[in-house]
Amino acid sequence: MDPAEEILLEDVFVRVRPRGTVRLHMLLELLERLYDMPEYRDEKRGDLWDFRGSPAELDFEDLLQIRSYIRRHYDDSWSHERTAFVIESKYQYGLARIYEKLAEDATFELKVFEDIEEAERWLRRP
Repeated sequence: MDPAEEILLEDVFVRVRPRGTVRLHMLLELLERLYDMPEYRDEKRGDLWDFRGSPAELDFEDLLQIRSYIRRHYDDSWSHERTAFVIESKYQYGLARIYEKLAEDATFELKVFEDIEEAERWLRRP
């Protein structure tokens, strides 16, 4: 197996359906499903969330609720080191940057990107 493929298998790739609207309930449901997966909890180094082509209907209060959900349900012993968001719209980019600041105290790094290749390189770095 190519070493790059091996690294990719160590990460979680979440692709929001293009033209699917990103809403609070959808994100919380997705997090709940991911957190219930043993593979997510035990074997993954990072997450790549691809929001390109999906408009957001979120506000600051929604971001606070997402952070609160993660604080209540995320186990610091999980293997995740990094989470990358790939965003294309200016509105989503602004929201994601706000969330990036809200998540500074998390046990994993979170970074926002506009370019998916750049996000993948960041996730793969040692």
